[in-house]
Amino acid sequence: MVNGILTFRVSRGWLRPSPRNLLLLFTCFMMIACNPTEESNIPGSTSTPNRYDRLKPPSSTALPTFQSTLPIVPPVPTVIVPTAIAADLADIWGKQINIIRIPMMTGQSYRLGPNAVTPDGKYLVCVSFPPHLLDDPSQPAKVVLVDLGTLKITEIRDAPLNGSQPYEASADDNWIVWTEAPQEPGFFSDWVIYAYNRNDHSIKEVGKAPRRKLDSSLPVRGPDGTAQLDHGIVVWSEGSPDIEEPVTAIVKSMDLATGKVEVLTQNGLIPRISWPYIAWAERQEEPSTQITGPNKGVIVVLDLRTGTRKKLLGPDTPKHFAIHNGLIAWVTAQGKEVLLTDVDETFRQTIAYASGDDIFEHPSLNDRLVTWQANSRPQVWDQAQKRLVTLENDRVFTYFISRDRLVWLSPIPGGDPNAPGASESRTINVLDTTQLRK
Repeated sequence: MVNGILTFRVSRGWLRPSPRNLLLLFTCFMMIACNPTEESNIPGSTSTPNRYDRLKPPSSTALPTFQSTLPIVPPVPTVIVPTAIAADLADIWGKQINIIRIPMMTGQSYRLGPNAVTPDGKYLVCVSFPPHLLDDPSQPAKVVLVDLGTLKITEIRDAPLNGSQPYEASADDNWIVWTEAPQEPGFFSDWVIYAYNRNDHSIKEVGKAPRRKLDSSLPVRGPDGTAQLDHGIVVWSEGSPDIEEPVTAIVKSMDLATGKVEVLTQNGLIPRISWPYIAWAERQEEPSTQITGPNKGVIVVLDLRTGTRKKLLGPDTPKHFAIHNGLIAWVTAQGKEVLLTDVDETFRQTIAYASGDDIFEHPSLNDRLVTWQANSRPQVWDQAQKRLVTLENDRVFTYFISRDRLVWLSPIPGGDPNAPGASESRTINVLDTTQLRK
């Protein structure tokens, strides 16, 4: 916390208390205060915050309840899905499904953190990081590809020997992008986005954190450069050098074929791309109806084919959201529901409710499944069978979907990430979702 304001960072949490796991979009619509001179307060941390440490469950403080005043106008039905219909993976999809299991530990005690799967399903994009990245800067973190056929690991890049950590990779048919940053200054504020060309194996810089006008040695306050990629178009958000205390961020895109960079909005956060759409969260002037205090946030969708933009009427101040082929999943402001709609808002469907103190975050989706992060057992929504599927009986910390692949980590034995040998027996599980029975 900085002056009572929640600090803002974005990153996929694989094995650590990610700054993104602290992201409350509804707070960031109101104000973003990434103070590079202050320490970040990460729940569950017992030492200097590290993107690869594991996150402990949040406190049991009960959230207040707010009633939405947003009307549901026909033909937008609400489908209530009780969690009692959830069933185990084998019961829904069969016991013979093929799951690729990859040891999380590699040579020299490096650990793999899965980020994405290439659209052709051939490679898992991972960060490979040493056991003591912050304590021993002589061992760099690496960006690697794991061949899902042979499990051979190919290194793409070593991060600089300054404690820099790669994070949030994204892949399309020809490119892989990711962001790198050291922990200091400003807890991953001094970021750089890189793109790897899968055809010629070259690497180029896409963007980097802008510098402050008053002190060019420091990066501006704002997002941490997390990027997404599709059809050779990279999108990300960044703070403005002209604003010392930003309330919004600049959303940019780059065409990797031409290098052309465009500013999509000066008032956006958390851009997402799924061809032909780019979507982001945009702060409004009126207050949110979902939570007291912050201004309302809406999702804006840009159609790259026509250049038209539209504000979605349904999602009010979403905590997180994702888009895939015109389908949008979002988590409500309090993190208690996951909902689906499409860019034309022809329907709205509630697919999961959080029980007790559980909180939902970070949805992802493909044509078959929808996932979200939770502090309880990992579950996904099967759009074909219209029911919840439980992946594991214990919390797994990381699970997400790429185009045709569901990826999740096996649970930590005994639940203690710091226990001797806790990582040695764990696996990264990759499931081809096109093989699932309907």
